[in-house]
Amino acid sequence: MVGPQFWPAVVDNWPQEITWDVVNSFGQTIADGDFEGGTVCIPQNECHVFTIYDSYGDGIFEPGGFVLYLNGDSISGGGTNYDDSY
Repeated sequence: MVGPQFWPAVVDNWPQEITWDVVNSFGQTIADGDFEGGTVCIPQNECHVFTIYDSYGDGIFEPGGFVLYLNGDSISGGGTNYDDSY
């Protein structure tokens, strides 16, 4: 099992709009949360999709954003160029 971690690097003035989920290859949500981030244990060699949502539909305003970590290394991030999901 590996444990990717999601942490918003910086939230904007509307953190209550931010949620996220992780869905497995069967379409089942295995974890979800809010702007406070979290840790998800994922079996190796399985495909999962991480999606971050903004309920208002305007994304996270700069300088806000999020970062995904795997074993302490940043593997993905973003947040300022999406509508209601990224």
